Amino acid sequence: MNGTQNASSDDRTRGQGSAPDRSQAQDHRETQQRRGANRRQVLSLLGATTAASLAGCSGLLGDDSGGDGDLGERVPPLVLEYWTGLGGDSKIFEDTSPVVQEAAEALGMELEIAPTQFTEQIGHVANDERTHDISYWSFGFAPDRLDPDEWCRRFSATWAGADGDHNPSNWANCGYTEPALAQASAQTESERQELVNESQEILTSEYAAIPVAGQVSFTAYRTDEVEIGGAGTAGINRQNPYVYVESTPKNGDSFTAFTSPEMLETTNFGVIESSTSQGVWNKLVHSTLTQYDSDLELTNVLADEWEASNGGRTITVTLKDATFHNGDPVTAEDVQFTFEQLVRHPGTYTQASNPPYDSIDVVDDKTVEFNLEEPFLPLVSRVWPRWGIFHKQTWVDGGAVENPEEFSMDPVIGSGPFEINQLESGSFMELVPHDGHPTMSPDHNVVFRVYREPQAMFQGFQANEVQMIAELSPGLFERVQKMDNAEAVSTTKHTPFGLYPQTPKAPLKFKELRQALGMALNRQKINNLGFLGETEPEYAGTLFTNVHPWRPPDDRLTKFTEEPEGEPEAARQLLEDAGYGYDGDGNLHYPPDADLTPLWPAEELPPEEDFPCLSESEE
Repeated sequence: MNGTQNASSDDRTRGQGSAPDRSQAQDHRETQQRRGANRRQVLSLLGATTAASLAGCSGLLGDDSGGDGDLGERVPPLVLEYWTGLGGDSKIFEDTSPVVQEAAEALGMELEIAPTQFTEQIGHVANDERTHDISYWSFGFAPDRLDPDEWCRRFSATWAGADGDHNPSNWANCGYTEPALAQASAQTESERQELVNESQEILTSEYAAIPVAGQVSFTAYRTDEVEIGGAGTAGINRQNPYVYVESTPKNGDSFTAFTSPEMLETTNFGVIESSTSQGVWNKLVHSTLTQYDSDLELTNVLADEWEASNGGRTITVTLKDATFHNGDPVTAEDVQFTFEQLVRHPGTYTQASNPPYDSIDVVDDKTVEFNLEEPFLPLVSRVWPRWGIFHKQTWVDGGAVENPEEFSMDPVIGSGPFEINQLESGSFMELVPHDGHPTMSPDHNVVFRVYREPQAMFQGFQANEVQMIAELSPGLFERVQKMDNAEAVSTTKHTPFGLYPQTPKAPLKFKELRQALGMALNRQKINNLGFLGETEPEYAGTLFTNVHPWRPPDDRLTKFTEEPEGEPEAARQLLEDAGYGYDGDGNLHYPPDADLTPLWPAEELPPEEDFPCLSESEE
């Protein structure tokens, strides 16, 4: 098996959803009448003194022709897409996107905000469809993201282009890709840390990501209905199984918790795009070999013990005594099948990674040997904690091997501490305890109920229809704080909110434009509007937030700015120094010699002749 993402794989399936191509010319015509207002907004943002000085500069706020005629094409309007249908996160996107719009306008660019359904927008990026210029994303609180592998691999050239992977910026750079992939096979933690540092040093110096803030999770529970337990450092979220296992109802034998619609769209949970929505399936309905506990320490679950040998190229795991929900024992064959199925269909299971397996061998009923082509440190700390163990017979009989996208489980036979008692697609799931689990022994039922809008979730919380809620908007979180029978809980996450410029095409293929936009951004305003001022602005373009254990030291990272409110004047000067100019209406123009040709065509892969690391990764 090939241990590196295959950028030219023909059998990758495309991300869900698509949208008609946007007409940039049409958007441009529709915004012509707003130019005067935009110019006044730019002047207001820059302040009277700066505006006056700019007005006296040749080619900035002069006549429409640019005075001496040395302007290139006008930079077209940008399109920013953010995810809708994700509760509190979507509300944060909605409330803070205008701050990005202000930063763009301060630089003489128009920006259209385009709310887009989650799976559709993910498809735009995974298929490199070029429907937009900036993606506004958050990353779910997956504890296995404490391992650095995903954060490094996300921006590798092997994930760029229309290969079904989720390189947020579709950025390709071989200088980055080599250390970003090499960190996974490092022999020691210190060697690995240096490779992480090297990769992020390159990423931040190229401004391929524009950070906004570290995330804060806004959650709550009813103190008159639930005795909270198992929250720990991880807090109330669907990636923390312990909070649902160890919390207990005060009245009756069950409590109800919030979930989002995508979690209950299918029983074929491996195809769900959101790692957060997969959490209940992988860690409550199924169970993992290892996982992070409520204090984010790696612990064994179905694994009894594991051992690395052969220079890290062989990892042997023995299993605890455990049963599936139908009474079948969890065996080495089930473990083998689970991880072979995930790499057998990488385009289908978009949250799956592709470790450098040579083979996965069954030694006996309780022992599995993972043989690797090279050492792969994230196997135990990232891959195993992400995926619950599948019941092989159910998946084989259901046709998952031949047709993974159409597979459906009925009944659902899992390996987790809870089994499904009732399931209504898109509405609710009732879980009851499973007594064959080796490490968790819940004594109550849990109902996950779908809420499609944060306001409806809050009203259900007030009416005691749901007793444990998450993904609150800041405004609703403040309303919970005023309730006498509820506890509002905020948890700092190790995952970021950020802007991801689509780098294969103009305008944001140009490094200086990405840098200027990130420099002009008012992060303090975003923090106040989106996070009640409870997080810290992020100034370096990396997914490793300030609280992530693998974040490189500051002297290895290039920052956009160190000013919380941004530096729009310095950003304009940066663009002028790079040859950009302004017409009489304050609109930004490219340098006259700017090459606007895309780095590669839409819906295709980066060419190997331009990115030789792609061919090397296939060897």
